[in-house]
Amino acid sequence: MTDEQLAELEALAEKATPGPWEIDDWFGITNPDGDDVGCVDSRESAELIAASRTAIPSLIAEVKRLRAVVSDRASVIEECAAIADLVCKANFMERGGLLVDKIVPRIRALATQQEKDHG
Repeated sequence: MTDEQLAELEALAEKATPGPWEIDDWFGITNPDGDDVGCVDSRESAELIAASRTAIPSLIAEVKRLRAVVSDRASVIEECAAIADLVCKANFMERGGLLVDKIVPRIRALATQQEKDHG
């Protein structure tokens, strides 16, 4: 799902009649105030539409949360790759200063950030 599709769904959800929606005996969908939201041809369709009013905002929030996690993990992977590159270069240079001054502080910073982000 693209960012644009996600934004479109979010905009639709924000403009919709507040939920949760319920289904009446005629497959009509009503909001919490009892106002008619619309009718459909089957109970199954009505159940899906009614459930979507609260499910879609929850799903949008979950997609955003997971994208943030993936983005965070991608930055961690990039940082690890940079550290690995430094380690490889250290094999061709004087080791003591490079390892202590460059690599160890970066590993500590990475670990500290992970602790802050994930408690």
